[in-house]
Order: sequence, then C-alpha cells, then structure tokens
Amino acid sequence: IKSKHKGRDFHDFMSYWSLQSNVSVVCFTSTQIPGIGGRLFPPEMCNNHKNGNRYPNGLMIYDQNDLEALIEEHGATMCALAYSDISYDSVQSLAARVNSKGCKFIQVPPSLTQLLSSKPVVAICATRTGTGKSQTTRAIADYLKKKVSNCSCTYDSFMN
Repeated sequence: IKSKHKGRDFHDFMSYWSLQSNVSVVCFTSTQIPGIGGRLFPPEMCNNHKNGNRYPNGLMIYDQNDLEALIEEHGATMCALAYSDISYDSVQSLAARVNSKGCKFIQVPPSLTQLLSSKPVVAICATRTGTGKSQTTRAIADYLKKKVSNCSCTYDSFMN
C-alpha cells in the first residue's frame, strides 16, 4: 500500500515501485488532496510497458482513514510512505497505525527515485500544497517550448 501525501507517492511508484518485480502495489491512500479518494491512478501511468502489464486496470486511491481496513482487506505486508511536508509526529502516528496491523512501514530514500539527466533540469518545488506549482510549471513549460527548440517538458500530475 502506498500512503500518499501530495504527489511524491505517484513519482515513487512510477520511478521505483512499478518496476520492482518482487512487489505488487495494491492501492494508494491519500489525505492531503480533497476528493481524491475513490479515484483511479490510470493504467497509462503504471509503466505497464516496462513491467509486463502488471497494473492493467490502474490502482485505486482510497482515503487515508481506511488504511487499517485496506491492510486487512489486501493482506498487505508493507506500507510505503512518500511525503514531503508532514510532521515527525504525523509520520510516527502513521507508522504506529501500520505496525499495529502487523505490517512493515517504510520510506524509500530519494536516491532510489531520483531521475538522472545529462541535460539541465528546472524543478518547480514548494513546501506545501496549494502554492501554485502546477500553474507555474505549465507557464514555464509553455515559455521554454517557445524559446528553446530542443526542449522537453514533463509534467507529472495526472490530477489536473
């Protein structure tokens, strides 16, 4: 189970978890994006072309409040947290909830999910949700595409 805080879990899934042949991710949970529970992480973004079509139906996103029930329902043995701006107390509280169900709680180090590039990279970052990263990214991408002939822009949020 991938525990979601913002978009980092989607990145971690696409860059690491979807490519691990010895792991099957069963769902995502979320707490910081209103209304995301009940939505589907699309199969087109599950690296099915690289992993033998292991996620042909995509992955459901559930509310974080359902975490314990999801662990039991799926027989999960591990829950991976991907976050960028939650407190230590919140992380440890989540770990305790996961561990209370006999499930391992982990966080993947950035070194396993960082994307390598031989070209210059512009990253749009912020310390919290709702600061305008998506709009800023689109504006900068549009500008660069007009000014630089061999520019490639990647925007990884499927929610917008």
